[in-house]
Amino acid sequence: MNKRGQFYLIAAMIIVSVVMGFIVVTNSASNSNSPPVQNIQNGIRIEADRTLDYIDYNNLNSVQSNRVLTNLSESYIASQNGTGENLYFIFGNYSEITTIIYQERAASFLVDGKYFNGTGEIYSFTYHPDSYSATVSLNGNDYVIGLNNGTSFYSITASLNNGEDYIYSG
Repeated sequence: MNKRGQFYLIAAMIIVSVVMGFIVVTNSASNSNSPPVQNIQNGIRIEADRTLDYIDYNNLNSVQSNRVLTNLSESYIASQNGTGENLYFIFGNYSEITTIIYQERAASFLVDGKYFNGTGEIYSFTYHPDSYSATVSLNGNDYVIGLNNGTSFYSITASLNNGEDYIYSG
C-alpha cells in the first residue's frame, strides 16, 4: 500500500473543502440597500391589516373605526418624528374619507381640491368623495384609492435617501 498517495489524497480533499467553504460563504453574503422608508411602509401595512381585522371582528361603526385608525396614524407620526419621512394616511369608506398628513420635508400634496405643502404640522380633515374612488397627488404623481362599503386604509410614505426620493404606497 502506498501511504504517500493516501496522504496527498487526504490533503487535496481538505484543500478542496476549505476552498468550497469560502465560495459558499462569499455567495451567501449580501448587501441590502433598501431605504428605511420601505421598512416603515411594510410596518404600517402590517399594523393596518391587523387594525382593519380588529375593526371588522368587533363590528365597529364608522365613528369608532375612524378613531382607531386616527390613533394608528398619529402613533406612526409620533414614532417617525424627526426622521425626515413624510407620512400620508387616507382611510374611510365610499361616503366619508379622513386624510391625515405629516410632512417633514416640503412636498406638494393635493387631495379633494385642497393643497398642502407645509412642514412640521399634522393636517387632518374629512371629506365626502363623489365616487367609489379618491385620487391624491404627491409631487405630481397621482394615486387612485378604491373605496367600498367597508373601511379602507391607504398610506403613502415618502423619504429622501442619498439624494433620491423614495415613495412607497399601499
